[in-house]
Amino acid sequence: MVVVTAIISVKEGKSDEFEKAFHQFQPQALKDPGTITYILHRSVDDPCKFLFYEKYESDDALKYHRSTKHFKDFSQKADPLMKVQPEVSSYQEVV
Repeated sequence: MVVVTAIISVKEGKSDEFEKAFHQFQPQALKDPGTITYILHRSVDDPCKFLFYEKYESDDALKYHRSTKHFKDFSQKADPLMKVQPEVSSYQEVV
């Protein structure tokens, strides 16, 4: 299993727009082969800070997800809303 986290800070006043883009994208992402979980969390301390938690069956599933049109479309909508580049980390599940 592969887990990806991404910490995202969006520009002031853009949080709702970011969430809307995510809600349009998430159902498509969850249909990607090998995608297990795709969840967005919003900070309780900072309304402009978000955490993605994603879980995939394999590296190939993650690569596929990142190659899809819906991922690229979401990125085009989300990137201009961000203050800085996301802090992305990958993990292997310990079993």
